[in-house]
Amino acid sequence: FVVGATGVIYNPVQHTQKFFNGHTDDIICLGMHPDFNIVATGQVGRKALLCVWNTFTMQTLTVLRGFHDNGICAVSFSSGGDKLVSVGIDTDHSIAVWNWETGAKIASATGHVHRIFCVAFNPSDDSIVTTGVSHVKFWTVTGRLLRGKSGAFTQGSRDQAMVSLTISKKGRIYSGSEQGEIYRWKNAEVDTLVMAHEGPVFALWVCRDGLCSGGKDGKVMV
Repeated sequence: FVVGATGVIYNPVQHTQKFFNGHTDDIICLGMHPDFNIVATGQVGRKALLCVWNTFTMQTLTVLRGFHDNGICAVSFSSGGDKLVSVGIDTDHSIAVWNWETGAKIASATGHVHRIFCVAFNPSDDSIVTTGVSHVKFWTVTGRLLRGKSGAFTQGSRDQAMVSLTISKKGRIYSGSEQGEIYRWKNAEVDTLVMAHEGPVFALWVCRDGLCSGGKDGKVMV
């Protein structure tokens, strides 16, 4: 977890903490590598830093900089762990895909006119999904370009924020809305819609028993 500009690793067995201090301003997003040993964290500030670091040694593996202005609000590793996607809080809500080990930017694009809250790779095909205010968008990498397609709200309402996102290993895509609904997406349109919480669905996670959700109502549902 993060506190201010510090990344914290807590050991619940030994009741000890270790700290990562590679940032120069407050950290506002965190993404776990699929091996669970590596973390990516993004911060606020002009020319914001995106740091990738080892949770055992607490050493910096790479620092990605120079693309995002004002801050980085969301990060996610690909299922293979070799790529990293980041979203900025600049006017264009820019998106970048990186080869984080070499520091090379693979592709980038303008994200959306409205704010983006979540980003994730789809493990089934390495495509990318973003969710935010009044949109869910589906992205594919074509050369050095990211090409986006807006999701079709065949059910429910577009006029709200999508505040959470998760994708199963088989590629099933779920988003949680500020009105308490969970949307399942298929072929870039709403496949199923359920009312899950009273108020925003802040957390979604595909678990062994199905889909787990957490809401502002204080409930965790499976």
